[in-house]
Amino acid sequence: EENVVLQGPIKEDVSLKDQLRLSLHAGTPEEMNRLRALLAKTARGLSELHGSGVTSGKVVTFEDELAEVRGRVERLERFVPEIIGAADPLFDLLESIARAHPADPAVPSHRSFRPAQVLISGDDIGFIDFDSFCQAEPALDLSLFVSVLRDLSMRALQKRDGRPGPGEPARAEHLALVDDLSTAFLDAYEAATSVDVTRARVDLWHALEVWSRIVDCWIKDRPERLPHCMQLLTHLYAREGLTELVA
Repeated sequence: EENVVLQGPIKEDVSLKDQLRLSLHAGTPEEMNRLRALLAKTARGLSELHGSGVTSGKVVTFEDELAEVRGRVERLERFVPEIIGAADPLFDLLESIARAHPADPAVPSHRSFRPAQVLISGDDIGFIDFDSFCQAEPALDLSLFVSVLRDLSMRALQKRDGRPGPGEPARAEHLALVDDLSTAFLDAYEAATSVDVTRARVDLWHALEVWSRIVDCWIKDRPERLPHCMQLLTHLYAREGLTELVA
């Protein structure tokens, strides 16, 4: 009733966000194996959270999140009238996909689950920052984690090997590695989970999350991130056969 969250201490040597950068910068087989093992352990931990049965928190749906992103686009359109209606085909398509693939049952969800919220101590991991805890389908946490994982990984790889010049596509080997890490995380979650999760729903939430990051580049005045985010969005949508929406 008081809306208070009590959080205890968790041992930490490094966050998964920082470990991700360290492993990718090193690029050695040993570091990559450690990274994959940590991602698999994180996936199992998230599956245990989702299967915990805790009933606290409000229910958050895909329709809620879609409406929130649509609202941010509408506010942006007031200042940039040239883009009025540009996102409508995307929103219409996401709504049609959502209708074709009904939501999975809601489970206890972190709601802000990112690599920065995963702390590593030796071979142990812990999760922090449960302020936004809610009830939602598993795809909410999975899509946010994968979206940030892909973004952080691409930036780390580009910094290590040299960023592409203006207008140049991202390196194919970078995109392949990012795809592999994301798929490995999702596969580990599905292998461990006891809850219902539909990969099409994860892809749906992921598509919305990537688009949301594009909108944030405008709203938060981060134009330097826009080409990078557009490359990830184009790559993701090409995999799903949606290239015409970002042409």
